[in-house]
Amino acid sequence: MAIPSAPLKVLAVVTFVLSLSWSGGAKPRYQTRLDIKAIEEAYALGQRNDGVTADFVAPYISQSTQEGQDGLHRAEIELLTPFLQILDRARDNSKGYSLDQAKSEYQNRGDTILIRISLILPANYPAPDGSGVAACDNTALLPQNFWNNFAFIVKQNGKPIEARSAKNEPIYSAPSSDRPSRLDGANVLLDFDAKNIAREPLTVDVITPRCKTITATFDLAKLR
Repeated sequence: MAIPSAPLKVLAVVTFVLSLSWSGGAKPRYQTRLDIKAIEEAYALGQRNDGVTADFVAPYISQSTQEGQDGLHRAEIELLTPFLQILDRARDNSKGYSLDQAKSEYQNRGDTILIRISLILPANYPAPDGSGVAACDNTALLPQNFWNNFAFIVKQNGKPIEARSAKNEPIYSAPSSDRPSRLDGANVLLDFDAKNIAREPLTVDVITPRCKTITATFDLAKLR
């Protein structure tokens, strides 16, 4: 008696998913240009979105708490290689986001390195008297453009690397019945051509309005 074709299709899908399972002990290999296998691996690791995914992503994120000093409560710096960009997208779109979409988006986007910097303000920003915080050039920080008072420097071997573009998006709190929405911070996204980023340590400096430097270093030789 012939075996129905449907179970075979299911088996094929299961085999495909298992073939993309991630080995936590695998040695990372930084790639500026991804092949199909790398795209599939990044997609599968993002889709599972579990402890293995979290452990893999951890070295790509650096967080610094300022305890309200220098007009900043916390800064989070995240490095997104071409591999991690696919993983990040697949993790946030676990339902309805296909592998074909991931491949298409990668082809359209090209080989880029993104650095995402989240600047989180203290709860009492701006100052109650409205005076703000004095910056290096003695100008006051304004809620609507405070991120412009920060400087962002990316370096390898001590040499600055110029970003192709810089974008920002304000972060607002959710309004409540007794409190309107307020500015909580901003996300700053720096875009670099991947071919200008070598397989070696990369340093990101965030310089605050009072000239304090927050530094994060990522060793691309140990990342994917």
